[in-house]
Parts: sequence; structure tokens; C-alpha cells
Amino acid sequence: MKAAAVLPPYDKSDYAAGLRRELRAAARAMSAGQRAGKLAGSGRSLAFIDAVLEQEPWVSGIDIFNPNEVQVYEGAREARLRDLRGPLLDTVAERENTLQEVEMIVAVARGDIQHVSNLAGPDFDRIAVPIETRAGEPWILSDGKTICEVLPNGEAAYHPASEDELRDGREFPDLASYLASRAA
Repeated sequence: MKAAAVLPPYDKSDYAAGLRRELRAAARAMSAGQRAGKLAGSGRSLAFIDAVLEQEPWVSGIDIFNPNEVQVYEGAREARLRDLRGPLLDTVAERENTLQEVEMIVAVARGDIQHVSNLAGPDFDRIAVPIETRAGEPWILSDGKTICEVLPNGEAAYHPASEDELRDGREFPDLASYLASRAA
């Protein structure tokens, strides 16, 4: 015989949580149109929206299989998020746009270089990918002026870094990180 499910206890002295529970109960009793009126438009209620958003949408009676109700719910969620974090969302969107523009510029430059080189795709990739992934970059030690070279037999050799090695190299915390970068 299965034991009955037991709900976790809630703090009955938390007045705000009690009000949000009551709003969710009221939302379950409303029609889809009444709920939509409280989630969007001129009748939009921030307390109602916060209560509905606190739990999964179906807890408030929203039919998650009805695209219209889900659209209203998602719209209310986005609008509330914008109310609370508008400037941050704008900053994130601006950064994503900048990142997309940078990626597009890199793709155009790569295409131009491939075109000028007159190399077919696989031949060009064989040359370009190690450069793009910085494979084979020198390992600059933490002193900023010494290069560690791992020889084929696994031994380390050290020498003063040249200007090119300092420009093209990178510091690695340990041998495992250096070897992982070379495998990539």
C-alpha cells in the first residue's frame, strides 16, 4: 500500500506568501479571458502577475496546452522581467548584437582571406584552424619572460622568450592545461 503524498509545511505567518496563494487560487477560478485581463493590458495587476509567476503556470489555472493562454503568460512574464530588469536586459541585448556583429566581421574576413589565398575549403581549413585556435602557442611561464617547451620525449626545455613568443604565447597554470590546449 502506497503512503499518501504529504505536502511540505509552509510558514503560515508569511502574510505575503498567503496573499500570493490566494491570488493563484483566484486565478484558477477565473476564465482564460479574465486571467488575460489581469496579466496584460490596462487591467494588468503586478501583484497578480507576481503570484502567477511564482509557480508553474498550470498551478494558476493556465492551460499550458492552449497556445493563446501560453502566449499571454509569456507576454506577462517578459513585461514583468522588463519592469524589474529593463536596463540590464538592454545591456545584454546590446552585447549580444555586438557579439553577432563581431562574429559576422570575422566570418567575412575569413572568407576574404580564403578567396585571396585561392585555397579550397578543406585546404584552407587545414592551415587556418590551427591559427584560429592558437594551436602550438608558446607556453609563457608566470615570470612573463621565459618559455617552457615540452619536447616529444615529455621533458621540459626552457629559454628566454622572444618578442614574437610573448605576443603569440599564453600563460597556462599547469602542464595538463597546456597539453589540453594543444589537443584542441
